[in-house]
Amino acid sequence: IEAYANRYSFVWKKAITKHEAKMYTKWQALLEQINTTYCQIFTSPYETFLEDLKKVLVFLEKVKAKENITFVYGKGKRKTVLQRYHEQVKEMLQRKEHYDTSNQIMGEKRNSYFFRQFLASK
Repeated sequence: IEAYANRYSFVWKKAITKHEAKMYTKWQALLEQINTTYCQIFTSPYETFLEDLKKVLVFLEKVKAKENITFVYGKGKRKTVLQRYHEQVKEMLQRKEHYDTSNQIMGEKRNSYFFRQFLASK
């Protein structure tokens, strides 16, 4: 019998809240860089954080298509500023969706949940 009940198999509400707040401050700095680079006026209050991530990602994809830029991968390749922004926003979007899912699972009454049971059910 294998046991999974160690401290790394739980998702804690306090940790989710802390990481989400840190990510939001990084998002504000990244959004400021994107605004100065592309002469845009994106703003993002915390209430519309997820929707703003999606809007900026769509904007960056439009810029990619308009300027006909291909993203490069692998060793020895230099990424463009657009690709770096795109990857950072995409990664933040995935993390935000994970945090929202975790908060939805926990709700108001729970402080943690065992994440392996939710991975097995998917």
